[in-house]
Amino acid sequence: MFILVFQRIRIVQSQLQQKTLSKQKKSDWSNYHAKKQITAVLSNASASIHKMSLKEIHSKWAAQSKYQNFTTNYKRMQTKIETNLSHPSIDSNHQNHTF
Repeated sequence: MFILVFQRIRIVQSQLQQKTLSKQKKSDWSNYHAKKQITAVLSNASASIHKMSLKEIHSKWAAQSKYQNFTTNYKRMQTKIETNLSHPSIDSNHQNHTF
């Protein structure tokens, strides 16, 4: 009986470890220092990053991440930044209300 309980505890611990690792893998890019650097550089329209290839960007800022994952994340981030730059949000404190 004791052995069965012990085995069950080990199984549950293993499952918890897998869930934790899975969550860490999913959140790596969102907490990634390189993402913050790239975001800052991409926001500057005259930055040299806009003339670089994906491989160059990857090797300069994100060489420790898998290239395929990087390209997907980079393209998503680039689209989001370009959208934000072309459609800046309106600051509610500076709206002109003329009716």
